[in-house]
Order: sequence, then C-alpha cells, then structure tokens
Amino acid sequence: MNAQFDYKLSYPADVVWALVADFGGKSWQADLRRVETRGEGIGMTRSWYWPHVKKPTVHRLEKLDHDTMTLSLSVLSEHMPLLRGAYSTISITPLSRGSCRMTIAIELDAQHAYHDDIVKVLKGWIDRDIKDLKKRLTREN
Repeated sequence: MNAQFDYKLSYPADVVWALVADFGGKSWQADLRRVETRGEGIGMTRSWYWPHVKKPTVHRLEKLDHDTMTLSLSVLSEHMPLLRGAYSTISITPLSRGSCRMTIAIELDAQHAYHDDIVKVLKGWIDRDIKDLKKRLTREN
C-alpha cells in the first residue's frame, strides 16, 4: 500500500530542509515530549515519546541526502502493527525564491482492507506535523 502527500510551503527549501534533516531533533513537533536517539548517521534510531502513549514511536534513518534534500526512514515500533515496517521518504523541492514543496511518500508492508481509512489517519497525522512545522518556521523567520 502506498500513499503520497504534497505540501507547498512558503519558506525557503534550505530552511525547511534544516529542520527535516535533523533526524534526532524534531523540536518543531508541538506535542512531542522527548526524543531519544541511538547511533549516528544512516542506521541511527530515534524514539519519539508522545503524551498519553505508553510506548515510543521508533524510526530508523535509512537515507539522508543533503544534495537532493531527501530523507528516508522506516518504522520499527512493535506496538503499531499497521505502520510497523512502513518506509517513508520525505523530499524537499525548491519552487521559487522563498517557497518549496514537501513530498511525503509512504510505503506499507501489506495491503490492508481499510486502505482509505489508513490513508485518512496518515494524512491527519502529517497535516498536524506540517502545521507544527509552519508554526516553528514562522517563529524563526
């Protein structure tokens, strides 16, 4: 199962990329309690701790290419059966001076009977993330 989400952002690509590429940071996530990382570079993992969720969401960095502004990660969380094994690629594309497009492509391991519902949930999560990212960028610019 695949899903792709595109967002036009009114911020320079390099500024957006600096936040996205900080795999261990994610300081722009409003509800995130804390982030723990293990390792460095490709293969490193990050654990996101959310309020009201007992276990962290764990991601592994699979690709980080500053030249193409592309980051890929996989989901390792055992407590998230629908997303476990998911592979996500985030790319930033400059559009014009001061704007860019963020594309988030997600591949899930299996086909699900509830494909449309899963895509709606993913879109809701990503929309929230984009909203938080825009707030952070607005504060800094």
